[in-house]
Amino acid sequence: MSSEPRLLTIAGADSGGAAGLQADLKTFTALGAYGMSVTTLLTAQNSLGVHAVHALPVDFIAAQLEAVLTDLGVDSLKTGMLARVDVIEMVAGRLQPLTCPKVIDPVIVNGKGERIVKDGVLEAYRTLFHQATLITPNVREAQHFSGVTIEQPADMVKAAQVMLQSGAKAVLVKGGYLPKRVGLDCLCIAGKETVWLEADTTHTANTHGTGCTLAAACATYLAREHDNKTSTEAAIETAVRHAKAFVTGAIDAGAKRTLGQGRGPVKHTWQHQPHDA
Repeated sequence: MSSEPRLLTIAGADSGGAAGLQADLKTFTALGAYGMSVTTLLTAQNSLGVHAVHALPVDFIAAQLEAVLTDLGVDSLKTGMLARVDVIEMVAGRLQPLTCPKVIDPVIVNGKGERIVKDGVLEAYRTLFHQATLITPNVREAQHFSGVTIEQPADMVKAAQVMLQSGAKAVLVKGGYLPKRVGLDCLCIAGKETVWLEADTTHTANTHGTGCTLAAACATYLAREHDNKTSTEAAIETAVRHAKAFVTGAIDAGAKRTLGQGRGPVKHTWQHQPHDA
């Protein structure tokens, strides 16, 4: 692999540029990777919310994926909003032969915590989980997949352990919705002790896209650790720690600007520009 790893996102598009594949591509670029994308759906979206959604045909999504994989190649990848059973099954089948790191961000709830996918989607995701290097659910998503009610940090571990049974190498439960412990995340790696990651909380509404950005950063750092031949367990923990630091900086920098009338985006370029730029 060259010094510029090839990173792929398979996700929905956010016309407001804060989340989805736009956030992923910004993250890849900010971290020195070459970003590629497979679009699963289009949204008419801004800082105030999602106003319309247009799902793309599974055959067209497959054509995008085939075009990237057969020519450009991939050193690491992440998935975002897949939304439908047929899309998840197609993606799982096409990714199965790949040996690169795979970060699965199972987007199944909206910003209000409401599930936005049909029942079959949760089961379909298990075909992706068993080949995942890392799964990155937030607390609400982890509850849906594990059946564990999460009210305190210990519950995050229980939910992650249930999700590990799918065959994934690691699960990162993001505690953004956990009362009084917003900056606390729980990383469970198969066969290893739980790793807790905590950051100072920046009080800001400009947090749109944090989940996508974190998963994209994890995928980018995993590509570099994979290239360094680091052991899988060590690579995952190192990548997650670096990714959390990147997102924490992006939130802090994003808090110092105003974009839109609602929930603004984080600032992906915070490492390259002054915070007040």
